[in-house]
Amino acid sequence: MKKVLLGLSFALLAMPAFAGYDIDLSNILDDVTTITPNSVDANDYVKVYSVTNTTTGYGTAQKIALQQLVDPVESLTAASTLTSASCGKTLMLNSATEFATTLPSPATGCKLKFIVKAAPASASYTIVTASSANILIGGINELEVDTGDDGPYDDDGDTITFVDGVSVKGDFVELISDGTSWYLYGQTKADGGATIAGS
Repeated sequence: MKKVLLGLSFALLAMPAFAGYDIDLSNILDDVTTITPNSVDANDYVKVYSVTNTTTGYGTAQKIALQQLVDPVESLTAASTLTSASCGKTLMLNSATEFATTLPSPATGCKLKFIVKAAPASASYTIVTASSANILIGGINELEVDTGDDGPYDDDGDTITFVDGVSVKGDFVELISDGTSWYLYGQTKADGGATIAGS
């Protein structure tokens, strides 16, 4: 039992801190509740205190941190618009009829990973920013290196495309937000397997 409690203490100490908040470790075993995979609600929390020592709930940043601890995997099979509830998820693109996925509004610390599970064969998978905002920054490496082409990069993009007939199972892109933009990196097997474009 002592080993279990000690392990829990170390895990909690590794959690990120947020401006103006401290995680309460004085009574931590009473303050941790069960986190349900794929969902974080008002009953799933680690109690935090404001700088005035007043017990408080959590805001978006705390909620995102808890979701990233759960780190669920979800299959996407149709067009959707993500929210902050998706932060921390690995999203599998898995459909015979490809579709667009709209990113949530930027939120500091929000992370998302997209993996091609079913290779696009009749259209392309796209990942787009909310309101077509030009806030995608980063590049995607290509394992196919026997051409003179460089991998795609953009610093004001709004669309990531896993290209029909070129992208394969296992291609991926990861994104993290600083609250204003989405920073990305990824990998494809083939030259031209993914593109990043702005409007």
